[in-house]
Amino acid sequence: MKKTFVPSVKRMSAVGSAFDEMFFSEEDKKLAKKIRSQMNAGELSMPEAHTQMESIRARYNYSGGEDGSGYWAIPKQTKSYVSRYDAALQKATGDALNTEPFSYDAEQDPLYQKARKQYLAAGERAMDDTVARVSARTGGLASSYAAKAGEDVYLDYADKAEELLPQYEERAYRRYLQGNNDRRDAVELLRKLDAEEYERWQDAERAERQERESATEWTYRYGKELADRAYREEKDAADRAYREEQDENKAQSAAREAARKDVEAHLSAGGDWRQLPAEVLKNAGLSEVQMQQLAAAYQKKGTTAAKAALQQTIYKTGYRPTDEELAAAGMRREEADDWGKAYASNLPRTRSAGGSSRSRAEKETTKVQSPQYKNVVNLARNYNNLESMEEYLDRCVRDGYITEAEKRQIIIVEFGAEFNEPTADGRFDAALEDLSFFLRHGDRRSAQSMLNRLEKEGMTEEETERLRIFLKKFNIKA
Repeated sequence: MKKTFVPSVKRMSAVGSAFDEMFFSEEDKKLAKKIRSQMNAGELSMPEAHTQMESIRARYNYSGGEDGSGYWAIPKQTKSYVSRYDAALQKATGDALNTEPFSYDAEQDPLYQKARKQYLAAGERAMDDTVARVSARTGGLASSYAAKAGEDVYLDYADKAEELLPQYEERAYRRYLQGNNDRRDAVELLRKLDAEEYERWQDAERAERQERESATEWTYRYGKELADRAYREEKDAADRAYREEQDENKAQSAAREAARKDVEAHLSAGGDWRQLPAEVLKNAGLSEVQMQQLAAAYQKKGTTAAKAALQQTIYKTGYRPTDEELAAAGMRREEADDWGKAYASNLPRTRSAGGSSRSRAEKETTKVQSPQYKNVVNLARNYNNLESMEEYLDRCVRDGYITEAEKRQIIIVEFGAEFNEPTADGRFDAALEDLSFFLRHGDRRSAQSMLNRLEKEGMTEEETERLRIFLKKFNIKA
């Protein structure tokens, strides 16, 4: 199974990243190098070094994040808008809002006072002229009449000055109204100028912000490409290392497999594992204890095969082995005698009239005591050779399912007769009896094996027809 790729080291660290190399000035790069050296020397902890690096990055308006490997733009602090018209606008607004109600004081009206003085001065001149003319009529002597006439002229001019008062009050009111309008116009003008200036400031701010955002986006993209490239390179390197490791493991496995085959071939031939070359033992990857266990297993296997072969020889021929042969096969004399008795008891019936081995087995089965006997017999049918079946029966004896005597009975009575074939004349009849036994006991596997055997050995037309009729009784179509 392929390993999940996990980068062995961080591509960027808290004290150095691709962005630092991109943005730092040469002086700040030297400072960053010094901070890394202090951290490596143990003079600074990782958090302390990270804090110092972040302070440098802040001067370039970005942060490296928690591990210092990223790029997080720090918004540039923009000064709030301050209008240069603000003071004038506040004053003008105040003046427009705080206008006094209209009132007119002729004494405080310079224009009216100027016109009145002019009229009074003209009245004085007219009064003097009038007094002079009247006096001239009387020989130059002043008289009350002349004075009265002059005074009347003066008062006439004074009345005319008073008649001008409403006119000058109206003028003053119009000036009052115009002053209010002028103050409101001044407020609107200042507001317009302030709005225009604020709009220009906003345009400049938007342009600067857009420029910063574009630069940030480009920087992030560029940094991400660098990080992705570093990641791919590291992953490719890890994949190559993994493939090389796999190839090396395969080569080692092949060498180990070849060495173990050499060991098994040597042991199966009866050789001593201590005689094997040291290189073969090393490549096999087996400890001394494992080699001893493997050698014992092969020795046991060889003994079991020799024992099975000797059992068959005794059962088929009645041969009586020597003590040396019994020892080599790991067989007791009592067990050999049991196989010899089976040969002696079955041989006459086997060679006569070709009777069925299964029918003999049913007749000769002795009474057993173990409750698992039948189950053991049924499971033993799954083995197609005596050696494997006997290993299974040995386990059943060790586990207490059957006794040693019952094991011999299963081998000799239940299955031993299968090693003696009927004569040629009784072959087909014995086969039909065996088929009947298999089918009555539901052993279709053995029945099929028997049918395959008959087909392989060949049958006459008469035997084929007999087999068809026989199978029809069991609802089996030939």
